[in-house]
Amino acid sequence: MSRGLLFVCAVALTALVAPSSAHAASFNCEASALRLTVAGTAPQEPTTANAGGTSCAPADAGGALPATPLPLTGGGVFAHTAITGSDPLSQVASASAGIGDLTVTSLLPGIPAPDLSALPGGGVFNVPGIGTVDIRPALLALIQPTGPLLQASALKAEATARCSSGNPDLRSSSSVASLSILGFTLPTDEEVDRTLRAIDSQSIDPSNIDISKVLAPTADLTALQLALQPALDALPTIAIPPTELHVKVTPGEQVRSGDRLTRRALHVVIAGGTTTILDAVIGEAVVDATGVSCGSIAAAALGLGRDSRCTTRRITLIDVLQRGHRVALDGAADPRRFAGRRVRIVSNWDKHTVARPKVAKDGLLRPSLHLPPASIRHTNLARYMAVIGSEHSLNLKLERRMMMTSVKALGHRRVRLVGQVALPLATPVRPIAIKRRVSCGHLTTVARVRPDSRGHFSVTLKGPARDRVYTFRFQTVVRHLANGRSLMETFTLPRYVLGT
Repeated sequence: MSRGLLFVCAVALTALVAPSSAHAASFNCEASALRLTVAGTAPQEPTTANAGGTSCAPADAGGALPATPLPLTGGGVFAHTAITGSDPLSQVASASAGIGDLTVTSLLPGIPAPDLSALPGGGVFNVPGIGTVDIRPALLALIQPTGPLLQASALKAEATARCSSGNPDLRSSSSVASLSILGFTLPTDEEVDRTLRAIDSQSIDPSNIDISKVLAPTADLTALQLALQPALDALPTIAIPPTELHVKVTPGEQVRSGDRLTRRALHVVIAGGTTTILDAVIGEAVVDATGVSCGSIAAAALGLGRDSRCTTRRITLIDVLQRGHRVALDGAADPRRFAGRRVRIVSNWDKHTVARPKVAKDGLLRPSLHLPPASIRHTNLARYMAVIGSEHSLNLKLERRMMMTSVKALGHRRVRLVGQVALPLATPVRPIAIKRRVSCGHLTTVARVRPDSRGHFSVTLKGPARDRVYTFRFQTVVRHLANGRSLMETFTLPRYVLGT
């Protein structure tokens, strides 16, 4: 390993690992079983939970489908919100909503009126003994759509928000068992954007109209029937051309805006020309972590949070570096359990306790140690472990083939990372993959950089938002020995960057 690498300055973490400000906000949540707008009428949203709330709170609504002025039937409606835990690091906010079955039926607005020019007065004429009658509403009632405007069953959307590894972790899911639009069965697991036939080519016989739907100056339906029926029997059959509507169906629609996540089991929009006939959102769950502080560098390094998937350790060493004639160590312990307590730093080569730093309120610890004996300083034995009670960290090695030497915030959510790969490099020189993780998600390669001939490299990347933490790790391939041909992978330790 390059001796020059032993004397590089350690990362100045102070600005990046400062404790987060006090929690500025709480998780929020809301749920809605159904929101329908039909042909420009006011939206109907009969079943909600915690709608308009400023923070997440337990709420339940549901049961039978409440009455609305819209032509719909259904049942098994529910909207539910909940929150558990006493502080953001342990809280889980959740929302769920849906409906067992739903049918929307009506004569579709926007359907062109049939050609009634062949009828006396275009469907408005005088009947002896009755006066002027209007049979057009009764004729329109004879037009049969291909099927209900919308039918769906077993729709559900769920969303959760929690802190995980120093960041909000928002997740959602949804399901739809069956779906049909205008009588056509559609898939429930993919988006549909197409034209469907609302009315097939058909004809209507005026003699079959429902007399109760005729507009007339009398309420005596029997008299109206006797007087009007001979005229109806003489009218010609009316041809109805096919009518098509544009349909957009989005199962499992997910919308994320910053730290707000909305999941919808189903979103349906049906339009005729420029007129929206139906806009339906069925099963909507919303969770919001805007302004929630999920901790600090310590929380990220330890994976703190409810049901964390990063690690189960409650103490860790973040970095071990030689700084001049001392060893600079950065570590973290769960502040909820260990703030104010002493940690033992144990040297791997002799199992001695070499420092007893106190855990700060933010969970961080930064002891400065004597260098190991010269005889083992450059060997694999030069390792350190942090111990508190029954908890212990991994053993971190003092010397590594690649390390970060500087992390600097540049403003405007930019961060510059500088490092060095110890010689010998691979031939040809291999690029370094920069991987980033947010919360406990997968590592994602966000950039690649090639070191110079001495192994130095630097890169400027997008940094996290305020009170959010990004985890960066660098990976490359080097030669194992200067005079050898075999290659080996090498990694930096994770570097935690806190947005300010």
